[in-house]
Amino acid sequence: MKNPQIKDFGFIIKKAAKRLPDGESRFFISRYPIGHACLSGLYEPHFGERLSSDYGMPSEESEIEKDFNTEILTLMDLMKEADIPIDLADWQSGSKSDAGQKMYKSMNLRAYAMQFWDWYGIPWRYKSGFIYLIWPPTDVLGTPVIHRYSVQDFLMAFVNKQEEHFVHLVKLTKKHKFWSTFGQISILLISILLIGLALNLIGG
Repeated sequence: MKNPQIKDFGFIIKKAAKRLPDGESRFFISRYPIGHACLSGLYEPHFGERLSSDYGMPSEESEIEKDFNTEILTLMDLMKEADIPIDLADWQSGSKSDAGQKMYKSMNLRAYAMQFWDWYGIPWRYKSGFIYLIWPPTDVLGTPVIHRYSVQDFLMAFVNKQEEHFVHLVKLTKKHKFWSTFGQISILLISILLIGLALNLIGG
């Protein structure tokens, strides 16, 4: 596979969905990062949560965090089985120790797996009457940020999010109509001007 991108690895995700219990509710094959679409505008983690995540502090939602870690490890295993090459950065390649290079490759493999999860992982989970939102860590050794909400609170936030998107879409549509009309009028005026110039040249 020449210059592969994350969207080229849907076959790994299909295998992960089959291997994991309820895998179809954990992963979704998409040509775009679904995590951004699902989480944008919904209860963003605050600075303290991100800092705790970077330092690997465990989440209070241990069961959901365990599910996340299982998914990451499964993706790592499947990437190994598929013999996907794991490149080392220049500064990592400088290590003369086999143990050091092995450690770096393991870190890079986990980083790739987290990128896969960020693209294909469904960050909404329903369990025991609650909805959980999962933000993957930004650090390869970090832990996910997990929020728990009642179904009612989540639906209210989701409705507000959709309303904001709709208002934004209406504004964009109005702008598009304005510039479309403006463009048509401009073309018409320029055409009239050119015809007038042509007639003057012919008459002259």
